Amino acid sequence: METTDIENPTVIREHTRLVDFEAQYRKSKPNQAASSIAANLIKSYVKNLNIKKSFLCTFPIIETLASYDVRDYLINDVIAGIMVGVTIIPQSMAFATLSTLPPEVGLYMSFFAPLTYIVFGTSRHLAWGCVAIVSLMMSNIMDKYDQSNNAKEFILQLLNNTHHYAQFNSHELEFPFLSNENEIFQQEYILSKIQLNSSDNEILEIINHRRIEVASGVTVISGFIFIIASFVGFSRISVIMSSSLITGFTVGVSFHIATSQMKGIFGLTLRNYKGTGKIFRIWAAILGHITESNLKSLLISFVCIFVIYLVKRCVNERYKHKLRVPIPIELFVVIIGILLSFKLGFFENKKVNVVGKVPSGMPKPKFPDLSLIPQFIGDGLVIMVVSYAQSLAMAKTLALEFNYGIDSKQEMVACGICSAICGLFSGYIPGGSVSLSLIQSNAGGKSLIASIFSASIVLLVILVLGPYVKYLPTCVISAIIFVNLRSMFSKLFLVPNVWRTSKYDCAVWVFACVSTIILETGIALFVSIAFSLFLVILRMMVRPVTEIGQINTCISSVELRTIENYDCVQTLQNVKLIKVKTPVLFFNSDSFTTSVFAKIKIDLLRVKTFQNSISRTRIKSSYKTLDDDSDCDKHENSIDVDINEALPILSAKTVVLDISEVAFIDVMGVQAFESIIRELKSINIEVLMTSVPENVFNILQSTGFWKKHSERLFLNVPAALASLDPTVDRYNSCGKNMIPMTATEN
Repeated sequence: METTDIENPTVIREHTRLVDFEAQYRKSKPNQAASSIAANLIKSYVKNLNIKKSFLCTFPIIETLASYDVRDYLINDVIAGIMVGVTIIPQSMAFATLSTLPPEVGLYMSFFAPLTYIVFGTSRHLAWGCVAIVSLMMSNIMDKYDQSNNAKEFILQLLNNTHHYAQFNSHELEFPFLSNENEIFQQEYILSKIQLNSSDNEILEIINHRRIEVASGVTVISGFIFIIASFVGFSRISVIMSSSLITGFTVGVSFHIATSQMKGIFGLTLRNYKGTGKIFRIWAAILGHITESNLKSLLISFVCIFVIYLVKRCVNERYKHKLRVPIPIELFVVIIGILLSFKLGFFENKKVNVVGKVPSGMPKPKFPDLSLIPQFIGDGLVIMVVSYAQSLAMAKTLALEFNYGIDSKQEMVACGICSAICGLFSGYIPGGSVSLSLIQSNAGGKSLIASIFSASIVLLVILVLGPYVKYLPTCVISAIIFVNLRSMFSKLFLVPNVWRTSKYDCAVWVFACVSTIILETGIALFVSIAFSLFLVILRMMVRPVTEIGQINTCISSVELRTIENYDCVQTLQNVKLIKVKTPVLFFNSDSFTTSVFAKIKIDLLRVKTFQNSISRTRIKSSYKTLDDDSDCDKHENSIDVDINEALPILSAKTVVLDISEVAFIDVMGVQAFESIIRELKSINIEVLMTSVPENVFNILQSTGFWKKHSERLFLNVPAALASLDPTVDRYNSCGKNMIPMTATEN
């Protein structure tokens, strides 16, 4: 079919209709049974399978070692590894206490996680270990276990098996991991009149082993599930969490972390709170018991905070370009704290809370008792997703800075394996540490070989120096954690910039932060994701369509642009060009239909009401004519009424829908298009559709829309305009001719 524009001699090419074009150029695909399709997929997979490539992708360390330049890389990796090692020791112990597990658990994780990631990870600078956000979320699992019947039964059985008891004193059986919500349970001990002649530390050690086993079990099973999930395409799960959501969530978690350390800084013994609004209840309890603060703990804490902040802010940051490596002030503070505690006898006189006994030596690998953890698997998977998302985001940031690639699927595998290994060695879910990764990259680290040297320092502490850690005051650990949160809290000052950049992203940022502060972390994450997805849906519903016109860029070319955003946009009289800006799905099909009618400036209900009134007038006129005169000619003349002339003046006789930006249409979306065509046709307005994306062909064909409305589908806007009746007025308000033949769509 050839058509020539009356006002422009440019000739439209053949097959202006989409159906004609597809019939000639589309490759025909034979119908295949499901079994044949599956067989072809398997054959294709086997044919393209490269065992060597798959093996190298699964174990990236092989390629790392093969391309490792000892002369250029080794000295940098040694220095970077040492710096990470001396920093990770106090941090890992501090963050482990956030999970309410013993500090040595953090050391175990800081040894096994980086060594495992070396083998399976694809980032060259990501330092793995014990991270704050994961530790805090793990504490929620520990709280749930402490409140469970399993924990109560285990402790009662432990007490019953202890034969050395005498008159019971309640203060001798205080378990700090138990919250006062367990007051009824603690009263059972008081009523039993049991007093242990063995020390409380021995009992707590047994109970802590049990709690570690619960955390390890959750970690192992979650790790295995994550490994399996990575092979079925779940590595893209992190895409549902935008950077704004992750940042707001981590800042909100930072408030929880800072609040949890106030007890250690002030030297207070308070009940554990959980549930919605716990952060406010903790602060109320702190302010209510502020007069009971331990002045020694408070003094040590403030001195440590002041010194660490001063060195980090005024030395490490100000002179970072001159310093080869930052000063490991946390390590120096830990050493001084241990020496001061040993000299003043804090461990013996209990005037300041200390870490206590830390076992020396490596833990033996042990597969945990899986009967303890079924009710916590869901929480464990949530923590795994958070750990993976944070680690992947940091890995991509570093890869972009140093110009190399990251395999998200392999990163998910590495995350699962690191968790499984840590779980087997008395640890819990690890993650990529932002601060340690920055230290490693800023210190000049070239590869993950640096992690070997950092793990070696951790191993030295575990095997040799562990017994000395028992003298470390817990307020020093709290001070280290508190200062390290400064970088997270500083992101609050970026909110105005986020607002100016994108109001939707700012809304997600603020909502994620506030909801995390108010709610429990796991619930807050799901609520934040739901809110983020809601905003995506809302954006599709707010402005699904826009009216477009043409701007002459030269004699033979025009651009299609939104009318309200550009000056002197040429529009066709009696023709509306409407561009659909969003997918048309079940949740926005109604708003899409309403928006199209609004752009055409048609009150469909009013027009149809007017039509019905005219129809009733014709019927009455018909009966009246038959009663008064039986002459057929008079009857016909009496009911010969042109309804269209009586209708209100319509702003368009043709509507052209440009759906080039429609990424997806579902069945209700097709029904929305059907409704628009049907309703507008009922008032003599024709609807044409142009630039149909290939990815919506199937749904149009399977629903019968393709066959039913083939004459309405055109390749592009110029072809649709050229197909209109020549009598359609093609002049705009400026009096210039329209040039629909070579339009460039935007």
